[in-house]
Amino acid sequence: MTTAIVNTKLILEEGILFDGALVIRDGRIADFGRTQEVRIPSDAEIIDANGKYTAPGLVDIHNHGAGLTNFHETPAACAEHFLLHGQTTVLPTFYQTIDLNGMLEGGRRIREASKSGAGRIMDGLYMEGPYMNGGGSFASELKWHDDILPEEYMPLVDGLKDLVRIWAIDPDRKGIEAFMAYAKQANPNVIFALGHSHATYEACARLKKYGIRDCTHMGDSGEAEGAVKGLPGAGAKEYAMTNSDMFGELICDENAVHVVPGLMRLYVKTMGVERVVLITDSMNDRSNVSI
Repeated sequence: MTTAIVNTKLILEEGILFDGALVIRDGRIADFGRTQEVRIPSDAEIIDANGKYTAPGLVDIHNHGAGLTNFHETPAACAEHFLLHGQTTVLPTFYQTIDLNGMLEGGRRIREASKSGAGRIMDGLYMEGPYMNGGGSFASELKWHDDILPEEYMPLVDGLKDLVRIWAIDPDRKGIEAFMAYAKQANPNVIFALGHSHATYEACARLKKYGIRDCTHMGDSGEAEGAVKGLPGAGAKEYAMTNSDMFGELICDENAVHVVPGLMRLYVKTMGVERVVLITDSMNDRSNVSI
């Protein structure tokens, strides 16, 4: 099947191409450019964009939900919402306010919903926890305060299996290394993110061998304590900034609630645009707090 989008403004990496056209064949881009330069097949379905923009689909790796619900509750509805807003790949995100049964049931719903329709934009899970620190948003509602126990994490890992793309962890949690080893054995392709934590740079570095490649929304996940009172320490975000194989998530909300513009510039300048991952950290409308 061949489709051509004409009379459109193409958003490209280097800028906007006005008076553009785009040809899609069997689900892949076959040609694009200025209208007079693109050969439109005679059998193509023509979509006249009437001067509107055509852009690549957005990828959001950290997204809890929208509207009145979250992904673990009604994944198909959430997927439909974000597809209509330009997201064509999303990792539904579970937070540590969800208990074991809720996570397992949510995983089952997402597996089923991702087989068809808008649900196909869901490409695995981002587990923001459950083994992060006890601070941050909704601290009183967290379900995973206690010790990290095999009888608790083994059913979770075994139940979600290869659905999980990323586990966010706190290097300071007692027993975290055993959990990471088990999760990596169950799914060798999974990666870990430095989540809400006050861990030091050195504590983060000790766990690198398990595949830590990401830092959960930098600047809004906790600070490491310094060696003496009043001295800031180097922690998760500093570890991400100084290791070239690390990526850092960034929430660029319009009111700079999570990260002020100066820090945004610092992260981009230090890490480069290739290592900074823009996320929405979107939640449902029942709360005005991001996590």
